[in-house]
Amino acid sequence: TAEHSAFLLRAMGFAVLQEGPLVEADGFRFVISPDSTAWKTMVFFGALVIAVPGIRWRKRFWGLLVGIPLLHLGNLGRVLSIVIAEQAYGFETAMQVHDVGWRFGLVGMVLVMWLVWLRCVRANKRTYIS
Repeated sequence: TAEHSAFLLRAMGFAVLQEGPLVEADGFRFVISPDSTAWKTMVFFGALVIAVPGIRWRKRFWGLLVGIPLLHLGNLGRVLSIVIAEQAYGFETAMQVHDVGWRFGLVGMVLVMWLVWLRCVRANKRTYIS
């Protein structure tokens, strides 16, 4: 995640130094710790996909195959938004975006992706109301 974040920040015009998990973008230093790689978000999504009864494993597989990379991209967006918030509004705002905004944002992203997947896999099933 640190390498991908550094690449995207450079592409956006930031002066970036990156060494392992340490990233510096235009003077803003931060560490992409293992908890910042979205692994828990991916596990949360995977658990939701696997927990739905009556869905074929092939559809679950495709949901995970598409969903996990999308969550990785969302996590990169999270990192970029924190850096942009720091550059535009300062450190305190960046920490609010990190600590509050994205705590709910990642949960919301997982739930929306899961609901979209669920709607897609259940779209072919007929329900009968008696």
